[in-house]
Amino acid sequence: MASDTDILSPATHESGSTKGLIVGAVIATLVAVGSGAGIGLLFSGMVTTPSVKEKISKKKDDHAPVSSNYTGNLTVKTLPPILTNLAAPKNAWVRMEASIVVSGDEKDIDVLAAQISQDTLAYLRTLTMSDIEGGSGLAYLRSDLKERASVRSQGRVKEVIIRSLVVE
Repeated sequence: MASDTDILSPATHESGSTKGLIVGAVIATLVAVGSGAGIGLLFSGMVTTPSVKEKISKKKDDHAPVSSNYTGNLTVKTLPPILTNLAAPKNAWVRMEASIVVSGDEKDIDVLAAQISQDTLAYLRTLTMSDIEGGSGLAYLRSDLKERASVRSQGRVKEVIIRSLVVE
């Protein structure tokens, strides 16, 4: 006659649960692989439209002409470096080097560049460190400077290019 300890031995119980765990993991893996393959085939039929197939089949031409967003008589004018302190914190300084893209005549471009440089200096003095932090801060700064330069030049300035910006 078997005792209670022989019937409920840990070795027999663990061996059966380990086998069940392995079989369950294999079945779950097979179901996951089958589902993934089926969904992949389903979506591949939706994604490969003729326009995508044409783009994939075309080889990139290294000698393709570069298109420009700007046309006409354009001049790039480098502004003198701007060095000023920020509004907050008081001991923070900023040095910026920028250029402007101007359309039209070059007769008064030096005067226009000086005026835009002065406006930029005045604007930078109103900013705080948190206003120009990160990528979005730099994008907002560039957008604001472009808008101010465009207003100052009556639409002649097409772009403000920030070449360097150092905050210390």
